[in-house]
Amino acid sequence: MEMRTLKILLVTTLLLTLSTPFIASGYETYLHEKLEEAFEAIYNAESMGGDIKGLVKSLNVAISLLERAEEIGNEELRREALILIENVISEAPKVGEEERISIQNLKIQAGIT
Repeated sequence: MEMRTLKILLVTTLLLTLSTPFIASGYETYLHEKLEEAFEAIYNAESMGGDIKGLVKSLNVAISLLERAEEIGNEELRREALILIENVISEAPKVGEEERISIQNLKIQAGIT
């Protein structure tokens, strides 16, 4: 299920990228780079066994905000989306690490008992 969600997000991001004019502003380019970074961060967290549902939900909200911002030309929505994207990027390693530590602790406990 999570991998399917990631694929859907990837397709959405690609569509957003393709729908952007070829001459994008520096800020739009930055947003797209941050989206790619967020996808990679989520992928890495999932690879570590982390529960990425919350991250995916946040990224979906950010993508929706970006789509809406593009439709109506609202910079405030773009800023809100960027904040969500940056939160995903910063939280993803913690999500993956928490699961790795949890698994490590379970292995230690199993070895003790």
